[in-house]
Amino acid sequence: MMRLCYTSWLVVLTSILALCFFVSPVTAQETSAPPVIPEVQPASVVIVSSRIVTLEGETLNVTHLTIDSQGVVHGLKRDGTEGGEFSLPLMALRRIDLSDAKITTAPVAGLLYEQGGGVLRLAKATIVQRNCAVTWPVVGEQSVNVPLGNVRALLLQPPSEPGKTDIDSVFAEALASTDASTTDRVFVSSEPGKPLQSVACLLESLDEQQATVVYNDKSRTIAREKIYGLILANPAGAGQNLSAGQCLITTTDGSRLLAKVEQLDGQTLNASLDGTPLAISREQVARIDVRSDRLVFLSDLQPVEVTQSSFPAFDWPWRRDVAVMGQALQLGGRVYDKGLGVHARCLLTFAVPDGFDTFAATVGLQPPVRGKGDCEMAVLADGKEVWRQRVRGTDEPLPITVEIRGAKRITLAVEPGEDLDLADHADWADARFIRGK
Repeated sequence: MMRLCYTSWLVVLTSILALCFFVSPVTAQETSAPPVIPEVQPASVVIVSSRIVTLEGETLNVTHLTIDSQGVVHGLKRDGTEGGEFSLPLMALRRIDLSDAKITTAPVAGLLYEQGGGVLRLAKATIVQRNCAVTWPVVGEQSVNVPLGNVRALLLQPPSEPGKTDIDSVFAEALASTDASTTDRVFVSSEPGKPLQSVACLLESLDEQQATVVYNDKSRTIAREKIYGLILANPAGAGQNLSAGQCLITTTDGSRLLAKVEQLDGQTLNASLDGTPLAISREQVARIDVRSDRLVFLSDLQPVEVTQSSFPAFDWPWRRDVAVMGQALQLGGRVYDKGLGVHARCLLTFAVPDGFDTFAATVGLQPPVRGKGDCEMAVLADGKEVWRQRVRGTDEPLPITVEIRGAKRITLAVEPGEDLDLADHADWADARFIRGK
């Protein structure tokens, strides 16, 4: 009996051990709660951080930024700014930075310079019946018609190296001119290494093989391969503000499109170029500079009085939207598309538009001065000094805002400091009048 019981217990124990051996143990991971699946955001909701700057200079970090068809900007404030939803008129803004996307410039077939400051990097460009038909890769293979009145110039032999922006000095000087002109100009490269030749004419058409022009009352053709660039007639000259109420849209290919912003949602920026609709992927938009109707750039105006006298160097004429030597306006590593480039001594006097009560700019000396340069910059309202600052080549760019309420004229003055006027290449970057709300 004892032997039978012992044997029975031995069988039971052996069965239990076998069961434990052949059945896989349950791990702690298998007994834990199932993983939480993150909620997928709808494609139309953009939570990427953007940054907006108001006309008064306030900076807001925001998410979920959109622009409705009525021109109102909506979003959510975040990080260091008072939280919550906000809505602001587009024309109350100075700039919208949509992303920190890297701008990559690849070689292109041509550059189109818009009246008002835009530059498009093109794959193709032709001119027929006073319309410029272009292929701009940012919007795909569709042909975009740009009225010739919106076109300042076409560069048909742009730099071939990626990122290189230098253009022929003869063409650059003509492009920077603010003088009124009633004729078109064709710039022809005769031989490598020799200066460009320009022909004053009437441009009739441009196709993939040649340009047709009227010269000395006769129709003539010029092989396209010989044409470096075209600068079109500009009867109004300087002083016209073509960009008011529009935006300068910077895309990731390095283009800057001057157009009206119609709407921005989670996927697309819809714009119009003199009535031609354009749809740009939001991912390709890096920045939007607003040409508010509450803002007027001084470089779009004609000064009523100019005083220039350099010593001991020869006179350096003041320049619009470029530095005094013709380079891009650049302060603190940032390039400005609007502003005034001058050399000491220079006094520029402008009439203040009705209703505008503030002058603002970012001032400093061009970086090529290599730390040299020392001057006094001042703003006078109706002859009375309202701001003055000593500016050196080693100084950081200085944003200024000056109240000029009631003033009829303001004068921007740059006087030599130490070392006479050596390297005193001063910039009034983004020089602008602002109208109160």
